[in-house]
Amino acid sequence: GRNFTELQASRFTKELPLLDRAREDCPESLSAVIHRALKIEPAARWPSAAAFADAAEAALRQGSAEAADLTTSGVHTRRLDRLEPSLARLRLAGREREVRLVSEAVSTARSGTAAVLTIQADEGAGKSDFLDLARHGATEHGATVLVGRAQHADVARPYGPWCGIFRRGLELCDDRARWPSLSSLVDGGSRPTIPDRVEVFDECLALLRALAKGGLVFVGIDDADLCDPASLLLFEFLAGELSDEPVLLVATFGPGHDADGEHARDLRQRLRRLRNVTSIELRPIGYEALERWLGDAMGKTPPAALVRYVYGHTEGNAFFIEQVVRSLLEHGELSQLGDENMDLILETVPAPDAVADVVNRRLKRLSTAANDVIQIAAVIGREFDVDLVVELSDRGEDAVLDAIDEAVAAGVLTSTGDAAADQYRFTHVKFGHVHAQSLNPRRRRRLHARIAELLEARPDDSPGAVAVHWYHAGEANRAAQAALRATEHALAVYDYDDALTHAVMAAETASDRQDRCRAHQLRGAALRSLDRHSESAAAFARAQQLEDNMRTRRLLQCEELRSALTAGEADPHQVADQVRQFLNDASTDEERTVMALLHADALLAAEDCAASADAARAACDAAMKIDDTNRLADGLCLQGAASLKGADYAEARTAIDRARTLFTAVGNKYGLARLALLEAGLEAASGNRRAAEAALAEAAGYGERARVTGLVRAAEGMRESLLRA
Repeated sequence: GRNFTELQASRFTKELPLLDRAREDCPESLSAVIHRALKIEPAARWPSAAAFADAAEAALRQGSAEAADLTTSGVHTRRLDRLEPSLARLRLAGREREVRLVSEAVSTARSGTAAVLTIQADEGAGKSDFLDLARHGATEHGATVLVGRAQHADVARPYGPWCGIFRRGLELCDDRARWPSLSSLVDGGSRPTIPDRVEVFDECLALLRALAKGGLVFVGIDDADLCDPASLLLFEFLAGELSDEPVLLVATFGPGHDADGEHARDLRQRLRRLRNVTSIELRPIGYEALERWLGDAMGKTPPAALVRYVYGHTEGNAFFIEQVVRSLLEHGELSQLGDENMDLILETVPAPDAVADVVNRRLKRLSTAANDVIQIAAVIGREFDVDLVVELSDRGEDAVLDAIDEAVAAGVLTSTGDAAADQYRFTHVKFGHVHAQSLNPRRRRRLHARIAELLEARPDDSPGAVAVHWYHAGEANRAAQAALRATEHALAVYDYDDALTHAVMAAETASDRQDRCRAHQLRGAALRSLDRHSESAAAFARAQQLEDNMRTRRLLQCEELRSALTAGEADPHQVADQVRQFLNDASTDEERTVMALLHADALLAAEDCAASADAARAACDAAMKIDDTNRLADGLCLQGAASLKGADYAEARTAIDRARTLFTAVGNKYGLARLALLEAGLEAASGNRRAAEAALAEAAGYGERARVTGLVRAAEGMRESLLRA
């Protein structure tokens, strides 16, 4: 719930989900026992504690027997079984427009006007699924279905993909004498005599017209870019000649990077000139569509870490998504989602075999020299500059440039658009991931170390990249120092995801006690800005344990209490009393700033609005003395919140306007999102509904840009409440 009252109310109205959906190690039998114990109506629960215990013991025994062969195999099988219905819908996720275009093409053909549909996409993006969608749509209306699939071997065999279509069509017409050229292609064995092209084209057109007299006809060619030129010309001929017949022609095409696909690219361009052609290019599935699909598959809101991981490793390629999710389930890696180290742990997890196969098929088309160079680039990262590759490669600069040109032509690399910087990036994250993982682990570690050294020597040293390379090189202490610098830099530019990643790396790798203390302190700051306040409080508590200086420890305690207060894990009255004692002992303006902010927060939570506003003003005064813009703006936010709650709208607006100026000046999107939520509350309280809705839209926009999902959900929740009101 968004607050304790909502949580309390939901206990009596909302049935809890099954435990085995949240805990993979929980047997279904035990999950059912616990589910009964948590029923809303007391009469539906176990009649006694003894009955509950007996049922739980029996369930545990049953669960142990089920897991005797392999502890989690049964659980993972159940998870995969539950996933199957959702996987069937994955290729359509977020593609409502494309689904509509397919439906319209089927409707057009049903109405008696021939329609042509071309579907282009990268391998694994779902083009075959859209061909199936069109076929199912036609089948529902009793269509005659004729489908051919091109293979690499068919490039040398005229009409190869059409032979199955001809065979089925001839069977349905049951009069082979009328179609001698088509019959010779079907019956001619592996080396048929190829009839005259004009005869084949005319007979095929006549055959489809004959079939169309009985109703809708569906003709599909999958992977048309692998067709021979004659097959492509036949498709183009039919697209142009069929007009007033209930026929739907569908062809799918790959990305068209290969030289072999030149004829297919030319065909697509010519087809676009025809009136009855609809062209669909399948883009990757978007982040929000993936989040919705995962939520549907899991039966609950997916953890943000899971969505980021799956999207980051698949970039919306539907086949990759399916394989990565299956791999996470099969190997039990979903259990690590609560671990802050997840990004670092899973970074080294190899790609699923099916994904690696797709990637390797593309990479094998490159020359050996190109693959050697690109492998170095893959270890550098998703993006790289040519100078760094030249420094690391044993080959000369010209050879490196030739390799990059070859990879660009093959669609493996693309220029970032900055010609002066000579920057390139892999077109898909998996190209680099699979290539780097194929390198001998020891060589890969040595290469990471060399990259880190070269990056450190550069004047524009990027601490984040340096930290990552030292980390993967196994150089813990050097990784820790670079990670601390990277965390501080990320917080300074309000990139909280990066800040958290590097803070976790620093905490994991640092051997010095003070470095670990600093890492946990920075981790707490990043978590707070990501609206993960309970975890933030725990991070500040860990930092306290490592801090020897009493005054610094007290500041960390204040930060812990503030996060715990926001998370609803601390009593505001007790916190207010405790911080008053701290303030009596404060000797520096930094201490007074931190403590006054905490005091204002506690008093606001305790509903003492006037005292909270006074404490916020004291925090602002102290922050100005130490020239801390973000804490000054933070104090103004609290002053605005206290004034709003106390119905002093003029004071609230003044504080909000001042804070907005400060947050805008430093580019703090998280602060601007919080302010926009506050402003929405002010406008709603003042009766300005339209202004409140605009402020909520602004809050959601800033929240998305700051990648703080909690703020986005809060804005959406407030908007729903506003609409209901």
